[in-house]
Amino acid sequence: MTNNKQYGIILTTSNYCKVNFYILLTLKPKLLKTIAMNKKGLIAALIVVAAFTTLFFANKFIQKRQQQQQQQPPPDLHEIKRLLQKKEQMLIDSAKKTPRDPEGFYTLGSFYLTYNKFDDALGAFKEAIAIKSDHGPSLENLGLVYYRKQDYDNAITYLNKALKVISETPTLHNTLGAVYRAKKMYAEAIRSHKKAIELDPEYYSAYYNLALVLQDMKSPEASAAWEKYIELASETPSEARFVKSAKNNLENLRQDKKVRKEEY
Repeated sequence: MTNNKQYGIILTTSNYCKVNFYILLTLKPKLLKTIAMNKKGLIAALIVVAAFTTLFFANKFIQKRQQQQQQQPPPDLHEIKRLLQKKEQMLIDSAKKTPRDPEGFYTLGSFYLTYNKFDDALGAFKEAIAIKSDHGPSLENLGLVYYRKQDYDNAITYLNKALKVISETPTLHNTLGAVYRAKKMYAEAIRSHKKAIELDPEYYSAYYNLALVLQDMKSPEASAAWEKYIELASETPSEARFVKSAKNNLENLRQDKKVRKEEY
């Protein structure tokens, strides 16, 4: 009959078991003897050992990862600021080296716009159109900056100037629609968003903004716009927050419709 020591070796050299279970088994020799006489019992014992070993190391791995995450230093805000200042200076120098090319100041303005430095962005984009008055991207972004600053009249002025140059740009029509909605010019807003969708049928942001306008107007078409936005944007991670909002709005519209029907 196979002795305890042999089974101890089997368990400690198993592909699944790296922890020495020899001591555990030898503490119960009668149980081991029973297992040795029963082949199925041996297999079951090995499976149990493998399962406990997997749980043991999984727990150790999780603990180690948690410790590593806790030990990670916080981001160095001073270093981030230094790198941004360096990037800014590089863009300024580049723009000055090409004083007859609006692209340098346009790139600088886009950098400022990314970090919501609106006044600096306005200055850079205006430098660009001073070089080339019909520089479409700079005109469009001037309109966008004024929209972000809630200066809607100037936003419309520059966006309409941009339309004369880059009329086939979906983002331009979408931004113009958002400005019109802010001014409660709903008919113009709908026309602009629909034009953006006509130019790019997969442009989910235009569907989102169109749905907002239609919802403001209490139009029954709002539900279809929300559904289309959700269909197009649901697989885009960066849109997760907006998709959730769209689903809430759609559900509210459905509930409202149900209530209205019951009241009728």
